[in-house]
Amino acid sequence: MSVEKPFLLQSHATRPTRGKHSNNRMSYRESGEEIGPRKKKGKRFVDPVRLGESDRNRLIHLLEKRGIGDAEGRSLFIAAMEYDLAECREAVPEEETRRARGKNLPAEIRETARALAQQLQGLAGETQQQFLEHLGASDPFRRTYGPEYLQALGIELQRLDEAAQRLSHLKPKKSPPSEAAGRFIRRAAAAYRDCFEMEPQVGRGSDFIAILRALASVTGIAIPVDVTTVRKLLR
Repeated sequence: MSVEKPFLLQSHATRPTRGKHSNNRMSYRESGEEIGPRKKKGKRFVDPVRLGESDRNRLIHLLEKRGIGDAEGRSLFIAAMEYDLAECREAVPEEETRRARGKNLPAEIRETARALAQQLQGLAGETQQQFLEHLGASDPFRRTYGPEYLQALGIELQRLDEAAQRLSHLKPKKSPPSEAAGRFIRRAAAAYRDCFEMEPQVGRGSDFIAILRALASVTGIAIPVDVTTVRKLLR
């Protein structure tokens, strides 16, 4: 399987031999290349996700606690993730908004139905009479409307409320990860391999999954973090 290199690690520069994967690891001070994604013709430059000092220290502490890499490898890995997360971040907001709307829709229907029912109940006397007359005047079939019509509307609104309440208990179907999210996972695996000179293991409690979850937590970006999905993306 071809593995996509993260932006930051797309370089032919090498460091002195240090291990199994050391030919892939590099020092930008030695290579003279500026840290950042290479500009590709026709592709807009994407600003990296700049992690705050506390978030960066949190990730470094996680890597240190798990004994992953050395100081240089950790810094390179985090810098690479800042650039690769940027592309993922651009693709996620629209998708998140769409999912959020679908998730909140039953609650919005219930709220709207209840509010309208209360407003209709508030119609009384002359106001109610004028309201019903206006309905009749705009009816293309010249039907007349009386108080019983408002009662019928109230019943229908109650049915909408009840139906939306049942819908709110259903668990939404899990959507597949976006193309950008999948691309990020593959680049993160490549960065892990290059910076830490070992293969990323995917399993419950594994270092790679712990790193992905930490990145999702500190950035708020919806990247895949469950073992099954990550395994499929790395096949």
